[in-house]
Amino acid sequence: MWAVTGGDDGKGKKKPVAQQSDDGKQGTSDPVNPGDGSGDGGADPENLNEGRQAGEAKVLWYKEAPDAPGSGADAPGMWITDKSAVKAAYKQLVAYNVGDGKPTWEPITFPQKICATTPQQTSDDKIIVAYMSGGSDRAKCNQLQEIDLATGVKGWKQEVADGALFDSTLSVELSITGKTLMVGRSQSGTAYDVTNGDKLFDKKRYGASCFPAAFAGGEKLIAVSSCGAGSDNEHDEVQQLNPRTGKVEWTQKFDKGWRVARTYSVSPLVVYSTNEDKKAWNISTFTSGGKFRSQIGFDEDFAPSAAGPSSNATSRAARASPSTTPRSTCRPRRPPAPTRSSRSTSPTARRSGG
Repeated sequence: MWAVTGGDDGKGKKKPVAQQSDDGKQGTSDPVNPGDGSGDGGADPENLNEGRQAGEAKVLWYKEAPDAPGSGADAPGMWITDKSAVKAAYKQLVAYNVGDGKPTWEPITFPQKICATTPQQTSDDKIIVAYMSGGSDRAKCNQLQEIDLATGVKGWKQEVADGALFDSTLSVELSITGKTLMVGRSQSGTAYDVTNGDKLFDKKRYGASCFPAAFAGGEKLIAVSSCGAGSDNEHDEVQQLNPRTGKVEWTQKFDKGWRVARTYSVSPLVVYSTNEDKKAWNISTFTSGGKFRSQIGFDEDFAPSAAGPSSNATSRAARASPSTTPRSTCRPRRPPAPTRSSRSTSPTARRSGG
């Protein structure tokens, strides 16, 4: 279920904010406001505003998710424009007026389930949706479709090719940096002009068996690569790329045993890394030129998927819970390799000559 709440913008005006409701209650009858837009968008049958005080944000309207298989379905992405709140769910994109919850445009239904979306939208409110090539277990996440959030009109369409051996499009990750769409495969990436779908460049294997494993977009384009898998020189590298040409602007090499697990920000670059052997984790920040600037740790368990750390920050390397499994907007996907036995004595990132 998704809800839009009204908050104060500091000038006495209410600004609608779309978010997923934390209310886990499920009705026993048909939904009053189903996700197909047939509801009026103004009812509050679950009484979500109960107990809210004057001056607090209140739910303006809510919608239940469209129909999906009984086993569940992915619902990636939420995009907000001046007029619309747009959500992806299973095979559909739905759009609602942020003011009253009424449909902005007719739902878009894709031939197969949606498998990836761009977290960002372009400056002119376009997004890219990836959907599966078919319904079988062998189907690939390689069909790209541009969507105009303002109108629901489809733009260019593109099919992503597989890379080399073991570098498939069974799953992909999408990000936007300026006018560049980056599509990350398991061991490489391909950049497209987001305005027309034309290919710009490939980011492939380089150096000492370095495979691009993940990308993060936004103000800058960041690539994370896994290098020398299974060798004595096994390590991760972080690079900043020119989003139009793919040229490497700088490279940082992490010590052996430390794996980049998440990027919290690309400007400035803030990276969360882990060391399984030492059961340790670290948050590193970098200068705009890619030089290691600082690191922070905590003397308590930390949930890496949270919006940010809470209390008791320290300047020493910290210990993480062995059960921590970070989920990332920049999740490296490793090439096949023998079991690692490496250890590291420092979480410090070091400048690479590559």
